[in-house]
Amino acid sequence: MSAPLNVTVSDGGVARLHCDVDGFPDNISVDWINDDSVVASTWQEAVARRRYVLDADTASLTVINVSTEDAGMYTCSAYNGLGALATASAYLTVTCEQAHHLVT
Repeated sequence: MSAPLNVTVSDGGVARLHCDVDGFPDNISVDWINDDSVVASTWQEAVARRRYVLDADTASLTVINVSTEDAGMYTCSAYNGLGALATASAYLTVTCEQAHHLVT
């Protein structure tokens, strides 16, 4: 397993985290965890939350309409029923641009 890369996106943007997972047998299940809470472990669960897209074929997690609440450590956890659980983590940073108002 290779670790996902740290990602920085603007508030309202789209973040994509990719975890390269390979094993034998290749019936690998992947969970994405954010700060100790499972974000998505199935495509259906990700869609139900309406902001996450889980691509099981590439072990990618896409966060749509990112907010500052989404910032934090994301861990890709993979298991194929044999051997040890493999994990790798990356940090999502969300930047927020403040509007400047001119008062006259």
